[in-house]
Amino acid sequence: MAPPQHLESVVRTAPVLCLRRMGSAVALFLAVMRGLSAEDSISDRFSALEIVHLEHNRPKLLTEEINNFEVQKVLLRTPSLTAPPPFLSKLRLEVVFDSSEGITAEEKDKSDDEENRWLQTEFGGVKLQWLSAAAKESVPEPYQNALKGYLETRLSGHTQSYAIASIQKKGIRPAVADLSLLTLLIRHPDVPYTWVKKTTRRISPITLPGDMEYLVVDGPVAWVFSVSTSRSHVTVERLDAQETDETLAPKFNVAREEARARLEQRGIKPRLGYVHAYWPELKKVLKEKFRLTWYSPAALNPNTIYD
Repeated sequence: MAPPQHLESVVRTAPVLCLRRMGSAVALFLAVMRGLSAEDSISDRFSALEIVHLEHNRPKLLTEEINNFEVQKVLLRTPSLTAPPPFLSKLRLEVVFDSSEGITAEEKDKSDDEENRWLQTEFGGVKLQWLSAAAKESVPEPYQNALKGYLETRLSGHTQSYAIASIQKKGIRPAVADLSLLTLLIRHPDVPYTWVKKTTRRISPITLPGDMEYLVVDGPVAWVFSVSTSRSHVTVERLDAQETDETLAPKFNVAREEARARLEQRGIKPRLGYVHAYWPELKKVLKEKFRLTWYSPAALNPNTIYD
């Protein structure tokens, strides 16, 4: 397996106002007449290249969370609050799967159910839908920023528990004697330090000799932080959390051998691009032999190119 090559930058998709054709001149006339009134619903978009599609961060679940008072209190940083503030009391937000971003026509036709399509693709955007421009303007900017940060954390693959801990622990750091751990916490202040564990064995193939590895296991995903104190640099990679479970190591070893053997029988040998055949085969073997649902590095790191 060739080592992954990480992209240093992430392409962000800017909001675009689209006009669907209703009959050319008719559509244009209606759009002009309507204008951009305060009653038009508007949305904030999240880049498809930063989103990991998992069972626990489906759009419907995120919609429930951001309209839940307990989560709102965390975003407001007022845990003792007994009732929503006026700007939230009548506000209903919706998180919507943006099937127009990065989804092929074939993928769109797989299912009419937005929630099913969420798991059927590894590439697709999300929109935070506001009732109107006026409704959005009524919400203080600090709350809007906290809300976006929360959704970005959840859409990156983290669970609700982690996202809340990240907000509550942000800026709180214990006295750390370990320089590598201190480097990690400085470079990634959103990581709650109580979730971080030092690895007992090398996990990520991109960790360089001499670097230290730290692990955050959150639901089905493990975040591996490779820390270089000499360069004050931290590289992050997501892996399937099952690969960090020592009890499952024998099953993964068997599955890897069988996946390679199957590819060998079909004349597919290790070379540049081999992982694009190997990972789907490994996923298939793990499901067939051990009933394990496995996420490949490509599925968990959509902004990374692997060969």
